[in-house]
Amino acid sequence: MTDVGGEPAGLARLPRFETLEIRATPMVIVASLAVPLGVRAEENVAGFALARLPRFACTLTGGTNRHRIDVPPAQACSNSGSGVSQRLRNIFPEMMTAKLVLFGGSGFVGSNLLKHLKNDVVAPSEFEADLTKIDSLRAVIGRGDVVINAAGYANATDRTAKGRELFRSVNVEGLRNLAEACAQEGAAQLVHISSVAAMGRWQGEGISEDMMRPVDSPYAASKLEGEKLLGQFADTIPITILRPTSVFGEGRGLAATLCSLVRKGVVPLPRGGRARIPFTYVGNVAHAVSLAVGNERCFGRTFIIGDETSYPLRDVVSALAKGMGMRARIVAVPYPIWYAAAVGFEIMARLRGTAPLLDRGRLDTMTLSVSYSIESFRQATGYAPPFGLEEAAERIAAWYLGRG
Repeated sequence: MTDVGGEPAGLARLPRFETLEIRATPMVIVASLAVPLGVRAEENVAGFALARLPRFACTLTGGTNRHRIDVPPAQACSNSGSGVSQRLRNIFPEMMTAKLVLFGGSGFVGSNLLKHLKNDVVAPSEFEADLTKIDSLRAVIGRGDVVINAAGYANATDRTAKGRELFRSVNVEGLRNLAEACAQEGAAQLVHISSVAAMGRWQGEGISEDMMRPVDSPYAASKLEGEKLLGQFADTIPITILRPTSVFGEGRGLAATLCSLVRKGVVPLPRGGRARIPFTYVGNVAHAVSLAVGNERCFGRTFIIGDETSYPLRDVVSALAKGMGMRARIVAVPYPIWYAAAVGFEIMARLRGTAPLLDRGRLDTMTLSVSYSIESFRQATGYAPPFGLEEAAERIAAWYLGRG
């Protein structure tokens, strides 16, 4: 059995096989077959066939429909649309109308996904599709669609009653509604963007997907609970869970804060910024999502996505300063001072009923060295982060300076 996951044009270079397997997904619709074989789809996953091709006969199964057609070698080899591809279009029009549906397109990760994904993407607004209202979700999801969930409440320092309510209603119950809508409407795949926060707090190297610790914040708890509830839908829809590491990029608060400090010429960092932080540029996350879409090897699996290495915080600051064409002096501030400041921010936030700018959890993120393994995702998709630290910093610097 030979798997073909590339573009249809690549089939023309294939030798003749007795049996050939082709995957038709929203990203790869079978446009032509360059071998004198027919198509037999033994299993249909929400309109996208896992096809096997013995001899010249085609048995196509989609939903409750079952069709058999004969494909002569000349038509099977045709690039004119008169062969198998045209018959697929005629029998399964949903294969040509299926789309990518992105939830959370106005957020940090979602807005960058919109810029990165080259295929047509439908990104309903919060008014058009409310995660707390399942009927509004069903209205924008069609049979065969691939759904990407980048929506969620992500204020990791929020421990207020209102914040906990948002974590529950959006990150847990909202995700449940989305999964149910996908299952009811026959979506082809749900790609859910979670977080390594669901794995608990770690320090060390090579942390992999199966290494779990108790979570330490309401945000992390909501991410973990969301992942667990998706397991209830494993038999009804292919689900892929992606756990980004610490994401930074244009529009993110941390990047703007660091750029602001660089502009002032002095950047105070805990312990001099020597801890290695698992930063990954948002463009790398968008690229990872695009690789997971329609990828059979990603169905039913959870992956960490990020960079191949972690970076000392001081190196990130230096790269941003270089991108901005400025000099910045890094000042090492003793840890006890930062710790006292974090506790002070927490107390003030508790009195005001708000989320603190800095808390002890965020301080841990800035001072504990950790790196995550992306090997599982690399093996499944061939993933390699397209943006390194310097290029990412240049892009962030250009965005910051362009704000005026």
